[in-house]
Amino acid sequence: MLSNQSIIYEREDGVGENTKEEEKETRCRLLSAAVELFYDKGVNRTTLEDIASAAGVSRGAIYWHFGSKLGLFSTLYNEMHRSFMEPIFEKSHETAENPLEQLAGLCIKSLSDVQTNKTIRKMISIFYQKCDYSGDMAPFLQDQNQRTEETVFKTASFFERAVKLGLLPEDTDCTLLAYSLFCYMYGLTIENVRNTECKEFPRKAQAVIGIFFEGLKARR
Repeated sequence: MLSNQSIIYEREDGVGENTKEEEKETRCRLLSAAVELFYDKGVNRTTLEDIASAAGVSRGAIYWHFGSKLGLFSTLYNEMHRSFMEPIFEKSHETAENPLEQLAGLCIKSLSDVQTNKTIRKMISIFYQKCDYSGDMAPFLQDQNQRTEETVFKTASFFERAVKLGLLPEDTDCTLLAYSLFCYMYGLTIENVRNTECKEFPRKAQAVIGIFFEGLKARR
């Protein structure tokens, strides 16, 4: 989930260079510490000192890797978006024999990831429940809206291909259908994260997605 990319750099004390593996470890520790602290305390109440202390490094390591707390938050934000959105943007989907079945499978996998991966759940909670998008954070809300538009546009292409294959009526509003699916998935994801005591989600991801796509068959 968290990226391991890193570089060799001149140490703060000027004594030499850290190895790539050491930098990978430091970067991952900082990201992991940030997830836990942002989740427990909220983004605004978490300080650089908190993150550095939890990761067992100096505050300077945060500046080197991410530039600031905002930069660290941005990295986590991009990691989460890439984890969820990359599968839907893969070129291989453009040749799927049944784009509706393939899209349903992607939705099921997405919900399953939320159900089984604690880090993903915490990151979703951070970005959608525990962050005040005002001041310096306002651009992230604008970016969320832009990425939503991109996701809806790409999802609509699945439905457009389904129309061409005769799987949906010719008069289908593919953009509206894509936005409806986005809202459906968003609601399921947030409820999954919010209501951790609910035991139904892990068993019924396929069933709840099936409800949406079964409804499409009735339109044929």
